[in-house]
Amino acid sequence: MSALTGIAGVHYVAARLAHAGYHVAATSRNAPGVDLLIADPASFRGRGVQVKTTVDAIRSRGRGLDKKPHHLEWDVGETSALADAEDLLFAFVDLKQFESLPDVYFVPSPDLTRWFRTHNDGLYSRWRWHPTLEEAAPYKNRYDILGARAVPAMRGPSKP
Repeated sequence: MSALTGIAGVHYVAARLAHAGYHVAATSRNAPGVDLLIADPASFRGRGVQVKTTVDAIRSRGRGLDKKPHHLEWDVGETSALADAEDLLFAFVDLKQFESLPDVYFVPSPDLTRWFRTHNDGLYSRWRWHPTLEEAAPYKNRYDILGARAVPAMRGPSKP
């Protein structure tokens, strides 16, 4: 992932959250652990968001006619994977090659840590969150995980 891909993901998530009425502040590019600080002005509740972005997260299995989408994949890093912090949320952004609106998988840090503890056999030299499509589905575009504030639906570009 290039630095520009990461920046695109951070700005996309920030824009969606601001559109929903959250206060959003991006941290310095090299700040460890948190890319966005968000607060709900109604409840005064705040939390940190770490954004992980890829241009195309989908990975397939099989050959020929049997080749089917199987799982998604993002690099995470050991420190992030094992953070287990209640007020930290991960936003895994799939830019989908910019062919349609990106998908964002909002995963609470404790859920991510639990996933790594059950899927890591200690042999990883590269820490990646690579859930099956079924494992990722409960987190897909779930802005409600942030709290009660609803995020308005986004429409694709209008047709000429």
